[in-house]
This record gives sequence, C-alpha cells and structure tokens, in this order.
Amino acid sequence: MELGFTLQGQPKLLQSRGFILIVVHTDPQSIFKSLTAVFPSTVIDEESACNSVGKVDAETQICHENYHQA
Repeated sequence: MELGFTLQGQPKLLQSRGFILIVVHTDPQSIFKSLTAVFPSTVIDEESACNSVGKVDAETQICHENYHQA
C-alpha cells in the first residue's frame, strides 16, 4: 500500500511544481496499472523498466538540451 501512495505522490509533486506529465514509464505490475485512474491525462507506459531506460535517457537529454538553450 505504501508503494501505491509513493507512486501517486511523485507525479502529484511534479504537477504541483508546474511540470506536465505526458508519459510515465513503469514495470507491468498491477500497482502501476492503477495509476491510469489517478492520472487520466497521462500515458502510463507499462513496458518493463529495462526496455524503457533508453527512451528515458533520450527524453532526459532532450529536456536538458532545451533547458540550456532557453
């Protein structure tokens, strides 16, 4: 149960600070699937974490570059 609250808390914290969540990458476990009801406008990508690392790194790099260009 604590894990569920933690998973809901992180996106809520980011949203409260002005971030717009578009995609959240998670492992395909039932606790993560419940996030789709909590964050209906956010895509919950249920691929395994190993398959998502490259995508997350690429997105992080793009965000980093955009931040430094602004």
